[in-house]
Amino acid sequence: MPTINYSALPKLDSKFSAFAGNTLSRRRPDTNYVISQLQHYQTQYNKNGLFTDFLVRLEHFGLCLEDVNLLDLAGIVFSKLAKFPTTEEMKEQFLRNGLRVAKKQGDPFHILARIVDLKKLHENSGNNYERFKMLFPEERVLTEIVENFDKSKKRFRTVSKSTSSIDKYKLQLARTKVDIAKKLRRTEAYPRLLEARGIFSELDCPKELKFVERMLSRL
Repeated sequence: MPTINYSALPKLDSKFSAFAGNTLSRRRPDTNYVISQLQHYQTQYNKNGLFTDFLVRLEHFGLCLEDVNLLDLAGIVFSKLAKFPTTEEMKEQFLRNGLRVAKKQGDPFHILARIVDLKKLHENSGNNYERFKMLFPEERVLTEIVENFDKSKKRFRTVSKSTSSIDKYKLQLARTKVDIAKKLRRTEAYPRLLEARGIFSELDCPKELKFVERMLSRL
């Protein structure tokens, strides 16, 4: 762990505030420049043992970007924050911030990514109830993607990578339906299992198809 150097904090904060203010005042900031500057300040704060201070200022910056409707950059900031080794509570907060921004953008792929991140977070912490709750919004956004794939792709807010094929999302949707069905009563589970069976059959997934058939036979 780096030695904490509190004497460096005022100067770092001043420089970061100037960078943030300059970015927020621009109508279309240069995304690559902003990303490079965030990496620079991350290094400087961390070098002085002030990483927690950096997290606080970075989250505030992300919220300010959201307030002035620079949503692409706000999403990048919250995604960056969620990747840092922090407490479970902080990570959930960062992910929910990112989910909120993705919803404002109307980007189903990033909405899905943040939902899956939250689901995994709860799974890793052993919070099965919260994990189960995340399956329902996951099912909804996957249904939207699958039913309106071309339209959804037009709302994909990144140029660094492309979406996966529609079959990947269909498979994920079917598996999500099965996960939900495991915890529901027969009347609610049955239609989801039928839909999952149809997808597994269409995609030629014999192992998954056999599993769903076995679940259906027990209802």
